Amino acid sequence: MPRQNREQNAPSAKEKVDALMNKLETGIQDFMQSGKYQEYLHTMSKFHNYSFRNCVLIAMQKPDATLVAGYSAWKEKFERQVGRGEKAIRILAPAPYEVTVDRVKKDDHGKTVYGADGKPVTETVKEKRLSFRSVSVFDVSQTDGKPLPEIAAELDGSVEDFELMLQAIRDTSDAPITIEKFSGSAKGYYDRTDHSIHIQEGMGEMQTVKTALHERAHSILHNDNVEDAAEKTRETKECEAESVAFVVCDHFGLDTGDYSFPYLASWSSGLDLPEIHASLETIQKTADNMISEIGARFAELKAERNASQTDSAVRSEKSETASAGHKPERSEKRSDRIGNTPYSEIPNKIYIRVDPAKTEALIKVLNQQKISFSGKLDPKKGDIITISAEHKPLVEKILSEGKALKDEFGESRYARCSAADVAALTKAGIPIQARKQADGSSIIKYNSADAETIKQTLSALNVARKKI
Repeated sequence: MPRQNREQNAPSAKEKVDALMNKLETGIQDFMQSGKYQEYLHTMSKFHNYSFRNCVLIAMQKPDATLVAGYSAWKEKFERQVGRGEKAIRILAPAPYEVTVDRVKKDDHGKTVYGADGKPVTETVKEKRLSFRSVSVFDVSQTDGKPLPEIAAELDGSVEDFELMLQAIRDTSDAPITIEKFSGSAKGYYDRTDHSIHIQEGMGEMQTVKTALHERAHSILHNDNVEDAAEKTRETKECEAESVAFVVCDHFGLDTGDYSFPYLASWSSGLDLPEIHASLETIQKTADNMISEIGARFAELKAERNASQTDSAVRSEKSETASAGHKPERSEKRSDRIGNTPYSEIPNKIYIRVDPAKTEALIKVLNQQKISFSGKLDPKKGDIITISAEHKPLVEKILSEGKALKDEFGESRYARCSAADVAALTKAGIPIQARKQADGSSIIKYNSADAETIKQTLSALNVARKKI
């Protein structure tokens, strides 16, 4: 088949993601109708469904809590024992009581009953009143005993070029990713307070990559700068993050269905998967962006590794030739590498794939603006340019306009802000340029001389929000 026809018949990026979403939905529904899922639901039904207030209290005292029950419940229902010295989580439990009161008697129609003397008849009755008392509960991580049924076993597969893949995920994440040992059963978590990602140490390669992508999706879709993040339920957030992770993993040849299908089934409220259907566009767009960014960086890392291996081989050959008394031949200079700064010296790296027709003009402007960059020429897939994240808005504008830009702000700085922050700064008359990002936040460009004014304006805005 001619190459042109093959390219025309090849599925688009959207069609590929749509196919993966169909695969995901089928896999979840099949699992939800399995015996293993029914066993899991039977066990979970024994756990109390806590009120929103108590969920907040639990999260405040033990943020990594997953399954919570009282001391006796753990012992009698689940055959598990709370460990000695474990600190209890204090929540509120209903404590109803009765009081005796006198009240006007009513008939069956709700009308007041009058006596022979014409006065309302009273009666003594008992009324139920509601109060609350403090009780102790414990998380499953604070207990030992009979294992609970696991809805999803941890992935234990290997990942080709694992270190490079993990580095590509790290390099393309604006939230720093740390692999460390922490308490609890969670495999990872995204901390909204400082916009950071934490992955449990000691897991298998596939589970580590899958978890990193899951938490990366949380950091994109559910950070404090995303306007509708606070309105989404926990179920919706988990379904969005895991669906994105599944699609991205599948694209890179990692089948995480054995984990993702059960995980999503446990968070979805029904066989028709309402949380996933309501977020289809968000999931598809986020997965597509992550695939592009991680794929570009992964390709660059592999190219750098291969170049390093080639250079090492050349140096070794030169050394052997020299030791044999022969004059080494001059190796050809690599022509696919570009840049004015070594890759390792560029902070907060991001990667932009550029149309080869625009690369030369972009390089000229970057050098004129004295912007550090590194990259690799790839005529087939598009050239890859590595820059610092703070320069992304300017580079995107250069590419869109196709010409050099005059910097109107003298010594410029960049920052990420919410839409409300941008509106407040504009209203205050502070000169800024804002570019909206996919996650709803904006990158603003401003004069360094206005830094203190911007800081004071946003500080005052945050104080006002807290008062509201």
